[in-house]
Amino acid sequence: MAIALAALASPTGAYPLFFAIALYYGMLWVGFESRLRLPDLAARGDLSYATYLYAFPVAQLWVAALGPGSPWAVALLTALVVLPMAWVSWRLVEAPALRRKGMLVPALRRLRRGAPAGAPAPEAASSGSGS
Repeated sequence: MAIALAALASPTGAYPLFFAIALYYGMLWVGFESRLRLPDLAARGDLSYATYLYAFPVAQLWVAALGPGSPWAVALLTALVVLPMAWVSWRLVEAPALRRKGMLVPALRRLRRGAPAGAPAPEAASSGSGS
């Protein structure tokens, strides 16, 4: 129905509004349709953060190279460059960092327990005894 409204509004100035409504309706339908089986892309890696980081600078480079007149070409070329970059970032930076995220605090606690005998704990040393 939203696509039909967008098609009917195409000769008018309301086309961008109806196109946006049709696009968002279609995206929501795909997202909530239970009979539609989409692949689990998250199992291959979470590309969202790296895509967020790299998309704007890459898009700006394409705009500088191609000019501002072709937004669909810029979007397509940006996706073609950014998604492989995001996958490499996930594999080499983000996933290894997430695997190690719980290791820092226990390592610091082990270092604190390994202090020489008689040495004051870091909290006691900073409070002082007043002498």
